[in-house]
Amino acid sequence: MAEVVAGKKRSGWLRKLGWVFLILIVLLVIAYFVGTSSAVFKGVILPKVSKSLNANVTVQ
Repeated sequence: MAEVVAGKKRSGWLRKLGWVFLILIVLLVIAYFVGTSSAVFKGVILPKVSKSLNANVTVQ
C-alpha cells in the first residue's frame, strides 16, 4: 500500500512540473511573437537604439 501512495505523490509532482513547463513554453512563444512584432520593434526598440547611438535609426 505504501507503493501506491508514493506513486500517487510522484505522479502528482510530475504532473505539476509538466504543467509548469507547458505554461513557460507558451509564455515564451507569446513573448517571442510580441517582441518581434513590427509595432513593438518600431515603437520601443528603435527609439532606444536611436537614443543610445545619438542617431536617427530607420528600418524599411
